[in-house]
Amino acid sequence: MNAKKDEIFSKLTDKSFNHYVKSAFPNASHQKQYVNSKQARGFKDGIPKMELASHVFQLVFLGNTGFRWPVAYFASREITAPDIYTIFWSAVSNLQEWGFFVDYSSMDGAVSNRSFINIHFEETMTARKSEFMVTNRVNMDTKLALIMDFSHCVKKIRNGLLKSSSHDASVKTLLITGKNVLWRHWRDAYNWSENAHTFTVNHKLTPSHLDPDPAEKMRNHLAEEVLDADMLHLMMTYRDSLSGNCDFLDSTIRLLENTSTMIKIFRDKRPIRSPADERLQQMQKVANFFCTWEDEILKGQMDTKHQRMSLLSYECRDDIQSCILGFVGFVKQSFKSTPNCEITPAMINSDVIENMFSQVRSTHNGSNSNPNLAMYGNIVNAIILGQNTLSVKSNAKGNGEVFSARPLQFYTKEGIKKHGKNKPKLANLNCR
Repeated sequence: MNAKKDEIFSKLTDKSFNHYVKSAFPNASHQKQYVNSKQARGFKDGIPKMELASHVFQLVFLGNTGFRWPVAYFASREITAPDIYTIFWSAVSNLQEWGFFVDYSSMDGAVSNRSFINIHFEETMTARKSEFMVTNRVNMDTKLALIMDFSHCVKKIRNGLLKSSSHDASVKTLLITGKNVLWRHWRDAYNWSENAHTFTVNHKLTPSHLDPDPAEKMRNHLAEEVLDADMLHLMMTYRDSLSGNCDFLDSTIRLLENTSTMIKIFRDKRPIRSPADERLQQMQKVANFFCTWEDEILKGQMDTKHQRMSLLSYECRDDIQSCILGFVGFVKQSFKSTPNCEITPAMINSDVIENMFSQVRSTHNGSNSNPNLAMYGNIVNAIILGQNTLSVKSNAKGNGEVFSARPLQFYTKEGIKKHGKNKPKLANLNCR
């Protein structure tokens, strides 16, 4: 027994196991959730020591047909890109052994996730030229797309606009084709719509859209609704109402034209059935717009300080390219390997795992935003048992198609036995 304990201890204290492994069957879509319990092994001055795990690294499988499953989670300290690299490709290998093939990975913009993407490329331009497609380390004949979460990109764009102002102390003063793109334009359009009409032009807008607090900045719909087609319509209507020279809004409207296209496609529940789908060409145009904007500023005569002020942050620009080019590359690769497949753009995001975290924080064990690891494991099991196996957004839900994902079915040889009065007792279950 002591020999067995020593063997387990040596594995846990190995540097490659710098986190407490709760499950050994990970997957493609991954994010982090905070926890406050369970100890993880680390090293300090070559001596193993116990450290309190502060995060959970969660991996969820989401199929093109809507089948989804939280297959693993890992308790750790702040996870690093090399850790993610090792876990991720081990996950791809394990899933493939069971017949689940990973074609893309969707993740949010955490520093470790962004570094994980960059590990696969020598430099940023190499990643863009390859459409953020990397050789599958498990099956060298195929490619795998590394896609930044769409909702994260929209919030990053909105946050950049919030900082854009013409004041001297402003951090950002975004500039496109020689004209400023300022958050004041959104305020002016909103105030004009509220004061000049009995019925507002864009009924979705509220003060929370224009002055979000830290919690509201995390709301996906608040970010999308200041960059979507309704906002574009309001801005164009506002421009038409102005007398005299109103071309100062041209660059703002041009930005909204591209962001609204991006939002419309990534929220589209109609499946893509062909690589010739016009939505892929539209997405490529959006990517080209952001690249042209970047080249215009970086190749101009500005100094470094004003270049940073005139552009969205470097991380935001890189995330946008990963989101768009990775999605386009994933679709092309999918039709190359499976010509008759269908891909629903509205499912290519990390919303499924964000919704899972919402359930962890609020649905089970009361309102607890900081569960311990033992609670987290029980909550995940409850979520698995309580949720639908098929996503509501799936085009395969309940249509009886061959490729539709179906939940596991069980039967009993003896049926359900009653024990006492109103206390049913389940017989042994056999999987079919």
